[in-house]
This record gives sequence, structure tokens and C-alpha cells, in this order.
Amino acid sequence: MEHLANTDTSTDDEAVVRFADLQAALSRCMEAHPPSQPGHVLHPDASKMADLWAAMLIANRQAAIPKKNVTGPILDAFNTWRQPEATQLTAGQAQPQTRPATHSL
Repeated sequence: MEHLANTDTSTDDEAVVRFADLQAALSRCMEAHPPSQPGHVLHPDASKMADLWAAMLIANRQAAIPKKNVTGPILDAFNTWRQPEATQLTAGQAQPQTRPATHSL
């Protein structure tokens, strides 16, 4: 998958994206920016994180992945939403993307 650079699975807490943290960040983003109609379009950050979420859950069954193996745009989205304060971000800070969502939690 293109969002994963390789399969190194070291687990230093600062050097990895943990599945639980990714899921929490994705949930915060989707709570702040619910999918829009028509087509249930996800916020751009939610879409990016959902791709990695699905890969970790389904394709690779990984509890954590090294940050060095995650592409920049996905890591940027994760870093934006990983803290609880991120729910304060407003819709004006990022616009929903135009492609329909193909992921669900």
C-alpha cells in the first residue's frame, strides 16, 4: 500500500503510530467534521487517516507502525488530530474533500 513505506515494526512510543491512537484521532476528526452529504464525503484528514487505519486493521493487522513508514500527509493529519484539543478545530480550517468515502469505522 502506498501509505506504508516498508514493514519495519519497531515500537518505540515516540517513533510509532499506535492503532489505538490513530483510531482516537480519526474519531475526533470525524466528530468535529461528520461526513457530508451527498455520498458521505469525509474530511480530508479523516480520509487520509482512514486509509492507514484500514491498512493497519485489515491488511497488516498491526498494533503500531513506525512513523518513518507513514507518508507525510497521513502523518500530518494524525499529528493534527491526535490530541483531545484537536476537536476545537473548525470546518473553516480545512475543507471536505470531493471524493466519496470508501471506509467506515
